[in-house]
Amino acid sequence: MNRQELQSLRELYFRITEKRGRPLDFWEVAALLEVYGIRDIDARKEYGFSSVFELAQFLYTHFVDEREYPERRLTAREEIPP
Repeated sequence: MNRQELQSLRELYFRITEKRGRPLDFWEVAALLEVYGIRDIDARKEYGFSSVFELAQFLYTHFVDEREYPERRLTAREEIPP
């Protein structure tokens, strides 16, 4: 993988995790990819991975520690009463 391809993957990861907290695992990254309309065929043709799950595993493994994430906060509805 060359630098340009790696940069493209980094930008993809940053785009799908923008305004979100740190993903819990690569399954969450896979879900985000699918929310952004990336399918297995896109993972193969555009990024060279056999599936969305393989792409998600790569993204999570390589980029999860490269960025600052917004702090996750509970909403009023989620707060547990004392």
